[in-house]
Amino acid sequence: MTITEQFKAKRCVFSIECFPPRQTTQMDKLKATLQQMQTLNPGFISVTFGAGGSAGGVSTAEVADYIQNELQIPTLAHLICMGNDQIRAAEILDQLEAVGVRDVLALRGDRSPTRPESPDFRHASDLTSFIKWKKPDFSVHGACYPEGHPEADTLLHDVENLRIKQAAGAEHLVTQLFFDNMHFYRFLNLARRAGITLPVSAGVMPIVKRSQIERTVSLSSASLPSEFTRMISRYQDDPASLYDAGIDYAVKQLRDLIEGGADGVLTDLLDIETPAADLVPRYTARMVKNVKIGPSPRWMRERLRASGVRPINNLVDITNYVMLEYGQPMHAFDQRYVKDGKIVVRNAKDGEAITTLDGQERQLSPEMLIIADAEKPIAVA
Repeated sequence: MTITEQFKAKRCVFSIECFPPRQTTQMDKLKATLQQMQTLNPGFISVTFGAGGSAGGVSTAEVADYIQNELQIPTLAHLICMGNDQIRAAEILDQLEAVGVRDVLALRGDRSPTRPESPDFRHASDLTSFIKWKKPDFSVHGACYPEGHPEADTLLHDVENLRIKQAAGAEHLVTQLFFDNMHFYRFLNLARRAGITLPVSAGVMPIVKRSQIERTVSLSSASLPSEFTRMISRYQDDPASLYDAGIDYAVKQLRDLIEGGADGVLTDLLDIETPAADLVPRYTARMVKNVKIGPSPRWMRERLRASGVRPINNLVDITNYVMLEYGQPMHAFDQRYVKDGKIVVRNAKDGEAITTLDGQERQLSPEMLIIADAEKPIAVA
């Protein structure tokens, strides 16, 4: 099954990324590590860009050859614009084709004094178009940035630029690493609203060494949530504890993403159906237990009133607050009153009505999108 086919067939595709060794003598060590990774049954392994040859080290094609043919794992090879022109890019594509690798992640690459600007590829979308022209049977994948590309004016503008990659032939997106999942959810919501229909893989890297912190964060431009910075402050002088804490943090990230990032999810007795999938490509839910209903903090009530939203209680108010801050629509339901534990996102039926939180009964029409339980509407989308 190809990488693209996996995203159509599976709820969530697990993959691993590796780096070509900078010295050829380290290839055996990488092979041993990859053999261990093979036992995790990844859907694919991606290989970052390495020129190899006269540039030193092992090339991406060499590592991809081992993974694809020796380990029999689908391989995604990185190819960058920086330092490459059409002639060199075509040579690398030929090398990949020769070893049976036909999945390429097209990237601009980080600017560096040792890598000149490409005379032919200004943007990753230019490289994407070139690959699709040169190798029509290749699958091209692209990068995206949950917090926006460092050189983009705004996150929204950066998301709009993804439509160029999509139009150029990209079939799948991989995010830059991030440490706060809320940025991923906000980004995914903006991308879907902008017409980006491609599957999106979330990039997570465990921070397990002090030496990783400055380099990784500076290259990724990822912001650091307070939980992460507290972890670093607490364990930065205790290597063993930092390793364990870093793994634990990444595992929590991954679990949350698997539960909350799929197009459809069955979680904690909530059965979600989206028959209006053309209008709602993604609707997810999570059970929140042991909540005491009461008034929201004063600062939140004032923030909502200033935005024209009437405060109701802490549970409803937090959903409205998140919507205002992140642009992510949210609903909160009392599970006791959700018929059969089922949530259905659909168009309203003729004659249906709903009583809104202000106590008013409102008539619905078939062109309106609603959230219903197994029996009746419970919210307007």
